[in-house]
Amino acid sequence: MKKSVVSRCFMFFLISFYIAIILYVGFAFFHIDTLESFTPAIIFVTVGFVFLYLASSFRVFKKSYLEFVIIIVSVFYSLALDVLNLYFITKLDKKWFILINLILTFIYLGVIVPVYLTSTDD
Repeated sequence: MKKSVVSRCFMFFLISFYIAIILYVGFAFFHIDTLESFTPAIIFVTVGFVFLYLASSFRVFKKSYLEFVIIIVSVFYSLALDVLNLYFITKLDKKWFILINLILTFIYLGVIVPVYLTSTDD
C-alpha cells in the first residue's frame, strides 16, 4: 500500500513539473495569453494532463501489458497534443484549432476505450 501512495505522489509530481514546463513555454515564448485560441488550448492541455494522470493511476487490469499500452498511448497523446498546440496556436484560426484538438482527442479515445473495456475485471 505504501508503495502505491509513493508512486502516485511521484507521478503527480512529474505531471505537475511537465505542466509547469508547458505553461512556461506557452507564456514566456509564445505569449499565448494574448492569442485568440488561448482558452481552448488551456482546456485541451488540461484534458490531456487529466488523461495522462488517470492512465498512470489505473490498477484494474487483468493483463499488465494492457496497462502499459494505455500508459504509453496516453504519453504519446499528451506529447502530440502539446506539440500541436504550441505549433498551431499561432498559425490557425480558433475554429480550426479546436477541430484539430477534437480530432486528436477522438483518435485517442478511439484507441484507449476499447483497450480499457476489454481489459478490466468484471
